[in-house]
Amino acid sequence: MACGACSKRRLMQLAAAAAAELPATEFMFTAARTSITLKTGETTQINRALIQPMKRPEGGWAVRFRINGVDKHFDGKSPELVAQGIAAYLQLQKKSFRMADIWLNLNIQWYERISPNYQLAVDKALTELIAEEAVTDGSKRRSVDPSVWLMNALSLPGIYLSGDSYQASTFISHLSTVLELLNPNTNPQLGRATTYALYNAEFSQIRANPVQVRADARLWFYGFVSALRKSLSLPPVSWENVGLTYHWL
Repeated sequence: MACGACSKRRLMQLAAAAAAELPATEFMFTAARTSITLKTGETTQINRALIQPMKRPEGGWAVRFRINGVDKHFDGKSPELVAQGIAAYLQLQKKSFRMADIWLNLNIQWYERISPNYQLAVDKALTELIAEEAVTDGSKRRSVDPSVWLMNALSLPGIYLSGDSYQASTFISHLSTVLELLNPNTNPQLGRATTYALYNAEFSQIRANPVQVRADARLWFYGFVSALRKSLSLPPVSWENVGLTYHWL
């Protein structure tokens, strides 16, 4: 019995430690609408976890938000209890909110902590669908649009493809570095929710199914760059131009 109690206590300590390591993200999104339509055609209210309970995110339903400059940890046995805890805290802070805003922020943070395989199994564009409903208060930060800097940042993975050696894991690591720059939660100056969502949706595919041959990685990267440029209203670019830019040709 004593050993069982020790084990339970140890599990609780580990869970608390894992929760403490969660990154704090700004509570910054407001829902432009109170419902979204998924690719399945289902229209759902933004009043629940869009992740199925059996696929709970890494670290559980716990979250950390930065509210009024203060990092706060919220946890509960269910998504509903976490949302209720945030609502109670916001009321104490006399901060106006809607439950749709709380659920939107929760889903964005949870979705970033589920496995890439499940992201694809649910709907690779779910992040984009969530982010499309989000608008940020531009008065709170000075932002630099990704159309100004993203193509330069892609030099990191792009030039890597010009080297003599190629490892899929290294290429994915370089792509991941650029993804973090786009994350509006952790990098509010450079990040942009819609571009981050598109990038993450495409990146999730290659992360789940790494391209093992450099020539194939170059083809994928060209399509990736083309999609990003289109989303940023930048002029289309040819294969030759991309090859010259990143020194493949």
